[in-house]
Amino acid sequence: MSISRSAICFSLLLGLSLFLEAYPVNRAVAKIGESYITLYDILVAREFLFQDPSLPPAEALERVLTMKAVHMEYKNELPSVGEDVALRFEEGLLRKYGELKVLEERLSLFNLSLKRLRPLVEEYIAYDLMKENILLKRIEVSFADIEEYYASTYTPYQKKFGLPVRHLAEVASLIETKIRLEKKKEKEREWREEILRHYKIVSLSDPSQP
Repeated sequence: MSISRSAICFSLLLGLSLFLEAYPVNRAVAKIGESYITLYDILVAREFLFQDPSLPPAEALERVLTMKAVHMEYKNELPSVGEDVALRFEEGLLRKYGELKVLEERLSLFNLSLKRLRPLVEEYIAYDLMKENILLKRIEVSFADIEEYYASTYTPYQKKFGLPVRHLAEVASLIETKIRLEKKKEKEREWREEILRHYKIVSLSDPSQP
């Protein structure tokens, strides 16, 4: 017996609706500087900005706090977000939900529409662009790093699975990209901790509790 996609979507929407009714979503969970972060802020960001409803509330809160801190720290330096960039982000949301109707129903549960979501999308994109610019300047990959990765990771892996070992010159750019991605995770964590230290943050309630 198969279950239609519409039935699954309805079930998910019903579950979310009951959740939002049970939780006081306007409850403040943290304060950064003079700005309050509510459970609603976290749920909206997790659902539509981070696009990861399974993200633990504590981690989602940290990301929202970081986004607020970046907007306060770099308010005069934030990159502008063009209409085309915002539209591409919204098109990505539409692809995720499959149908415009489903996306609109999901947004309506949060008392949102695509028009009302737009300022949040622009705020998030500006934050993400600033984050990428900052991290780009902090991540350095030397040729020695590439050689070490080639010898200690790439070559043994290829040999283990009987794959051809290409010359270093052929895979250097791919290895550099891999190293940058690995370093980015570490640098992003350090950067978040650093920027959040600039502001007084007060925890008001547990975002994972009713």
